[in-house]
Amino acid sequence: MSESGRVTTARPACSRADTFDLEEFLARIKRTEAAILPDGSFLFGQGVPLVVARAPGRLDVMGGIADYSGSLVLQWPIREATLVAVQAVAEPGLKLFSLATENGREARTLELNSSTTRQLLEGGYAAARRWFARDPALHWAAYVLGVLLVLERERGLQLNCGLRILVESKVPEGKGVSSSAALEVATMQAVTGLVGFTLEGTELARLCQMAENFVVGASCGIMDQMTSALGQADALLSLLCQPAKVQGFVPLPSSIRFWGIDSGIRHAVSGSDYTSVRTGAFMGYRLIAELAGLKEVARSEDGILRIDDPRWSGFLANLSPAEFDRDFAPH
Repeated sequence: MSESGRVTTARPACSRADTFDLEEFLARIKRTEAAILPDGSFLFGQGVPLVVARAPGRLDVMGGIADYSGSLVLQWPIREATLVAVQAVAEPGLKLFSLATENGREARTLELNSSTTRQLLEGGYAAARRWFARDPALHWAAYVLGVLLVLERERGLQLNCGLRILVESKVPEGKGVSSSAALEVATMQAVTGLVGFTLEGTELARLCQMAENFVVGASCGIMDQMTSALGQADALLSLLCQPAKVQGFVPLPSSIRFWGIDSGIRHAVSGSDYTSVRTGAFMGYRLIAELAGLKEVARSEDGILRIDDPRWSGFLANLSPAEFDRDFAPH
């Protein structure tokens, strides 16, 4: 982009590494080394403001397998992150471009005209989820469009212009380090920065979770998005997932390091194994609630059952092993 173009970041970086990532990304955009589309054209317009955001992946150090049951978790923001650049343009519609990765994934593009864009943003969550589900090659874009849809439906975002969105991610996909949350958080930070919305970290994470739940169709908890949005350099995020209570940050002594070892088994919160475990946990809670005599409050229009639960506040993690052995194991 030309020197007259204004470049801003959506939030302050939290470490020197963050700052380096952003500055290096912006420098490549200015030199037009990034954002070159397959047809040879440049994604961004000349002399037009550009907003860039960065969000890290995360390493689950403790408790993450049960975040949807209300567990206490410790999460570590990793060095690898996703960068998103957004620009508003007069031409309506959306143009998304995801750069190729170092591990060999090819670049991905999606261009939507104004009619299709409006159809997706006005048709509701279920319709958008069906639209993306029809073609697995579009799955990656559901995380980006999901953020826009949630902002429009939940926060009244009105897109009266077109958007150009560039994605660069070094967070490994399918390795259990929250590449999807990093993409959602970076996209939401960049878009809200562009339109002047202010969202505090917990609210931003909750809206990103909605995008993954309702548009992508993955029944994830909020832990990943909270870590990507609120994580601090060189500290563990202590989070009580009931649903998202930050307990504080635990500085890591210089003598301690964490490593994540790739098992070679692809991970996806939208996959059947994750869904089965999560479903089993909620079935277990439902059975225990019945044995404990807890009453149903109501079923909402979407079929969600709500239980009056002053004993465990609706979270299976609040049931102690001793309590389970004493009161429920015999059944």
